Amino acid sequence: MLRLVLAGWLACLSTSMLPAQTARKSASAVPADETAYQRALAVAEPAAQLAAILQFFTNYPNSRSVPMMVGRAFAAATQGRAPNAQRSVALAENVARRLAKASPMARSEAARAIAQGLLARNFAAEAEAYARQATLDLNLEDHVARERQRYRQRVDLSTARDPEYKALPFYVEEARERYRVQEAGAWATLARALMKQGRDAEARQALVKSLAAARTADGASAYAELAAKEGDTNTVLDALGTAILTGKADQGMLDRFQTAYRGAGMRMEAERWLDSRYRRESRNPLPISKYAGPTASPRRAVLVEIVTGAACEACVAVDLAADALLQRYSRQDVVLLAHHMHAPSADPLVSPAAEARTRFYAASGTPTVILDGETIEPGEGMGSVARPVFDAVDAAIQKRLAVPPEARIDLKAWWSGTDLRVEAGIEGIADAPGLQAKVFLVETEVSYSGENGFRLHPMVVRSDAGFALKGATRVAAAFAVGELPGELRKSMESHLDGMRARFPGGTFELREERYQVDRKSLGVVAVVQDEATKRVLQTSFLRVE
Repeated sequence: MLRLVLAGWLACLSTSMLPAQTARKSASAVPADETAYQRALAVAEPAAQLAAILQFFTNYPNSRSVPMMVGRAFAAATQGRAPNAQRSVALAENVARRLAKASPMARSEAARAIAQGLLARNFAAEAEAYARQATLDLNLEDHVARERQRYRQRVDLSTARDPEYKALPFYVEEARERYRVQEAGAWATLARALMKQGRDAEARQALVKSLAAARTADGASAYAELAAKEGDTNTVLDALGTAILTGKADQGMLDRFQTAYRGAGMRMEAERWLDSRYRRESRNPLPISKYAGPTASPRRAVLVEIVTGAACEACVAVDLAADALLQRYSRQDVVLLAHHMHAPSADPLVSPAAEARTRFYAASGTPTVILDGETIEPGEGMGSVARPVFDAVDAAIQKRLAVPPEARIDLKAWWSGTDLRVEAGIEGIADAPGLQAKVFLVETEVSYSGENGFRLHPMVVRSDAGFALKGATRVAAAFAVGELPGELRKSMESHLDGMRARFPGGTFELREERYQVDRKSLGVVAVVQDEATKRVLQTSFLRVE
């Protein structure tokens, strides 16, 4: 039995190669291949669209849009008629011929897309040759060079639009991490072509290579299918568990896992089993040591707020850094608030309170890091970039720890039926206009396998209450915890309805619901802040008993 270890932090290819501010700014000029891509897709008549797509391949063989366009070419060629092997093979050959002069990795990506197009039409034998070619054209050096070129293009584009734009360095290791995902995908596609032909032993060999490169939902799911044929329930659960923990499992994979789990007669509830496995196998790559440096007297609790998303692959480095900070510092020194956004897909951990907080800071993208009310730019990216991100935030925190707080907070919380009552006594503040107190209700840990590979999300903001302050005061808030699931559901449904109205014909569904709020994992965070300058005077955290 192959043990599918959760090696590293998977984040498959995204459009983000630069800091978040790159994605937030509209470009003054669009690259030529992107313009041609959009024009081809805008052609309505299938034959004319196919001609435009084929010309795109001739003109821009190295475009990152080629794989997507291959799928579009197959769709246009078969629209309104049944798949035909001769026509499909002829199309594949036409596309491959036009892309013959592309770089090795561009050819690999295109060959894989061609194989997938043929597989979708059940032409497995024809797909195999292209899938094999995709593995043969894999080239790490070329992949890194392509990623560097894309990075440079985006820097130039952003700099042209904003002369004060400051780009982060290009991280070779992040490019290598992305390559491993590409490598895994190529071998998994070959395995699928072999499985459809009943050549399971060869498919298993391909999947071993795929899963050794990176864990992917497709690779793990395919391995589970092979194990199911042999009646190996343990491997089925192991493999489908891996697929789920990537955050990219589709509904079919989720259903198969639940069926296998029930059939195995497991004593532990399935979600707890997945949580336990995640804790056991996932490792934060950051070396963590407890902070033993100087602090101000009286002590300041530095407030670290991250705007993130469970589907945000560019947020992986920031999320890892946040997790490491929680282990490095006590809650007397550092308090975290995680404000989730729908970035780029629907995130069940979003709340109206989190959305309001991101608006307060005018945070227009993910990830965003805010330290005691000041937005900083520590960087972003996949797990391989976590160290420089962590170092930047950690250094900023240590500077803040040396600054005495400008307020004192005495925080209390108790249950009154299903309501959580919170009281914060605030002293030591100046009698100045614009001061406010915010009380946030957080879940200290929420279990959900997001598309960026994280499952256990810390300090997720679920609700809040705000108060204007003047001199020493005491504020009180009551959170109707029993009503929160309904409020979160209503907010999500409103978001999905808005997306459907904005993009008619699109499919917008929530992959998994996470509306329930665990009373055993609640905490409250009180913040004293200047509403105009955003400066945080002091923060306090209390775990709810």
